[in-house]
Amino acid sequence: MTKQEFEERIGHPVTDNEYAQADAIYLAAGDMDKDTFCELYKSEEGLRNLVGILADRVYTMEANVDALRNKIKSIGLQYLEHHQCDDDDAKLAVAILGYREYIRVKLEKDYYLTKRDREKLIALVDGGNIL
Repeated sequence: MTKQEFEERIGHPVTDNEYAQADAIYLAAGDMDKDTFCELYKSEEGLRNLVGILADRVYTMEANVDALRNKIKSIGLQYLEHHQCDDDDAKLAVAILGYREYIRVKLEKDYYLTKRDREKLIALVDGGNIL
């Protein structure tokens, strides 16, 4: 929706900043038509309804992100299980899991520790940063 369309629908002019914010909310609101959005936008009660709609979308997106994180972690664990012996293979597992989780799993499952793994652990024990 253009700024002009928005202003016509709400019945008054807005600043560029107000339009940019309204447009961001409109786009984030999902499959809402322009007229419905503008009607909601015009009133305090309507704005509260928009906030509720946006909150629902945020909760859904957070749940989706959590599910994707879990799936990525699962892939990383599977990769680590099948490629646990060489430093080149370890790079992908570290990229997926993060070094702390990677090394925790290797220690927990008694997987082979590469030369790089040992160096990182020594640095950690010596009080250094392993990242």
